[in-house]
Amino acid sequence: TMYSLYGIDAADFSVAYEAWQQSIHPSDIEVAETTLKSALAGDRPYDTEYRIVWPDGTVRNIRAIAAVERNSLGMAQRMVGVNWDITERRQMEARLRQAREAERSSVARELHDAVSQTLSSAGIIAEVLPTRWERDQKEGRKRLVELASLTHGSQEDLRALLFELHPATLAEKE
Repeated sequence: TMYSLYGIDAADFSVAYEAWQQSIHPSDIEVAETTLKSALAGDRPYDTEYRIVWPDGTVRNIRAIAAVERNSLGMAQRMVGVNWDITERRQMEARLRQAREAERSSVARELHDAVSQTLSSAGIIAEVLPTRWERDQKEGRKRLVELASLTHGSQEDLRALLFELHPATLAEKE
């Protein structure tokens, strides 16, 4: 029943609407009321999600869909629908978002470390290259080849890590 879904005893409430209204999370009540009134007015279907608070303080997520039954004059008489608890789905979605963020952070750290180390090495070589070149062109060429190799390696590392960050939806569109 709706009462058990909302964690309340039917004997404590004489009207289902009163039980519903008192169970809505304070941050969601305004939107929930507006959505309900809009459906009753015939402006849009009743298809919504909101949080409820059980008497013990437990917060649950609810999905609600209903049809408004109207009389011959088109006035709302009652709502018939279904409510179901989507708390586990919401928790799973939150864990998935956290896992994705952790993975992105990990890839970003790898990118930072790999590129920073390579660029530091390339910077040191580039700094001493003019002096080496003046003293010994053969040694200078060797350092220039090393610099080019570091630059190309850094580009490859960057491409590989950016590919890991590339959202799958973008890859599918390309």
